[in-house]
Amino acid sequence: IVYDRHDFKAARLTEESIWLLGERAVTRLAAARKQTQNHPLSAAFPDGGLYILAGGRAANSNSILGGDSADSSPHAHAMMIDAGPHGEGRCGHGHADALSLRLTMNGERWLVDSGSGVYISSDPADRNAFRGTAAHNAICVDGMDQAVAGEPFSWTHIPSTHLENWLIGKTFTYFAGHHNGYGRLADPVTHRRCVLHLNDGIWLVRDVLLGSAEHDLELRWHFASDISVREAGAGEFVASRPQAPEPFALRMIMAEETRWKTQVTRGLVSSAYGRYEPNPVVCSGARVKLPAEIATALIAQHPHTQTQDEARMASRHEATVQVYELHESNRIHEFFFAQQNQAHDNRAWNYGPWSSNAELLYCRIEEEKLVQLIVIGGSSVVWQGRPLLSADRPWKFFEWRKYDGAIHAEPEAVSTTALFDELTGGLQVSSRFNTTSSYAEKH
Repeated sequence: IVYDRHDFKAARLTEESIWLLGERAVTRLAAARKQTQNHPLSAAFPDGGLYILAGGRAANSNSILGGDSADSSPHAHAMMIDAGPHGEGRCGHGHADALSLRLTMNGERWLVDSGSGVYISSDPADRNAFRGTAAHNAICVDGMDQAVAGEPFSWTHIPSTHLENWLIGKTFTYFAGHHNGYGRLADPVTHRRCVLHLNDGIWLVRDVLLGSAEHDLELRWHFASDISVREAGAGEFVASRPQAPEPFALRMIMAEETRWKTQVTRGLVSSAYGRYEPNPVVCSGARVKLPAEIATALIAQHPHTQTQDEARMASRHEATVQVYELHESNRIHEFFFAQQNQAHDNRAWNYGPWSSNAELLYCRIEEEKLVQLIVIGGSSVVWQGRPLLSADRPWKFFEWRKYDGAIHAEPEAVSTTALFDELTGGLQVSSRFNTTSSYAEKH
């Protein structure tokens, strides 16, 4: 406003701007908001360690899922992952929130940071509870924080967070990173988190804990205080705002065949200093021998696409690959993650009809037809023993989607085969799995 600039794409009218600039702030920012189309884009801010996985369209857009553009969710959404430094010096204002994430949809908060509560009180626990790891969408190991709280404005044993991969495609965004906050334990533990975001409003969050001993693990998901969360099936939870004019929802599906137990509990969020509100928290916990992992699927749901069909996700652990299969309505999503030693050595893994040396392979099948394929890392993909994709050197990623014929690779020197032309031309490709058998039966 002071410099008479017009690019107010992210600006909002605040009390401070009114105090400083009066009516000028009101009129200029109101006009700017009317001109802005709320189409959030994925973006990285590496100096601060913030990574935004975004997509979708404004709520007043004419497009809905399955309409004229399958690239967009029916409403704008953005997930922010904190992979930055704990702070400066003694990190007085830092929170133990490495790799935590937050989620907004349609301009509303869904998965939230719990806030700060108070800075100083008679009981130090009042301060520590809100800056600790359990107050964030992250994983606690043995009930501990990622760092050790000292005085109200200091920490010790400060962790470091490392980015492993960050990719923005036309149909997806991918983040991978890890932190060493639990490296101080007698059995050092590394927490690795990777998130694959599909632009139509699906996220798969994979949390891997690396170590060698048995530990208590707890993953928490904190929802905004005006949200209601209900259990909709085995490992499935649905979050919604009961008083909202349109019933937007967020479905959360945990993988089956694991030792993790999940339940809905109550917590507190602090929306302002000293103010507390109750909120629902989904907690998954297990005592397991490391290495171990858990995957969580998040599905943004628009009222026009609401379905009563139960969603479920199966898990299969192999020596060379970890597989997650998500069933929702008439769609099957398959996620193949190379085990860490395989990815590091660029060795191929095999499972079902697929074989690849990719770090991650994702495919979507609808009515027994392949409709989307994303391959991250690697240089070869084989399907039913026949070459599908190949390159002379590892690619960053390859993506294809049937809806609009989108095909993109970085670098572009990725060769497709006649088999790829057959599959993308509509050849029926029965998944190795079906929607009724267990993973053991499928295997």
